[in-house]
Amino acid sequence: LNVPRSIKSLSLYKNQIKLIGNKLTQGSINNIEEINLGANQLNVIKTENFFRLKELRVLLLNDNSIAAIESGSFGTQTALKKLDISGNKLAFVMSDGLVDELTNMEEFYFDNSEVKLLGAKLLEKTTALKVLHAHKNKIKALPKGFLDSLAALEELQLDLN
Repeated sequence: LNVPRSIKSLSLYKNQIKLIGNKLTQGSINNIEEINLGANQLNVIKTENFFRLKELRVLLLNDNSIAAIESGSFGTQTALKKLDISGNKLAFVMSDGLVDELTNMEEFYFDNSEVKLLGAKLLEKTTALKVLHAHKNKIKALPKGFLDSLAALEELQLDLN
C-alpha cells in the first residue's frame, strides 16, 4: 500500500478485505501508528501480517471472522497500546504467549468472540494493562492467578459468559 509517509492513521474499515497481504506492510506504511481493519472478512492473522509495523499503537481487528491467530503474530508490536479482536470467531483457547510481546498494551478487547478457555499465563507479561473486555464469550472460569500480574487494571468486563 503506497500512502504518504506523513499518514499515521489508516482506516480500512468495512472493505471486504479477506487477506492481509505483504503489500499492506511494505513501503511507506511502516511508520503507521493506527490501523483499523474492523468489519472486513479476515479469517486468519499470520505472523508476517504486521511484522514491519513497529510503530503501531492501535490495531483494530474487530468484527471479522478471525478463527486463528498464529503464535508470534504481534511479536514486533512492542509499542502497541490497544488491541481489539472482539466480534470474531476465535472459539479456541486464548493461549499463553499470544500477547507476550505486548508489554505496553493498555487496552485488550476480545469480547463476543466465542472464547472458551484462557491460558493461565495469557496476560502475565502485559503488566501495563488497564482495560480488559472479555464479555459475551463462553468462559466458565478464570484460571488460578489469571489476574495476578495486572496491578494497573482499572476496568474488567466479564459479564455474559
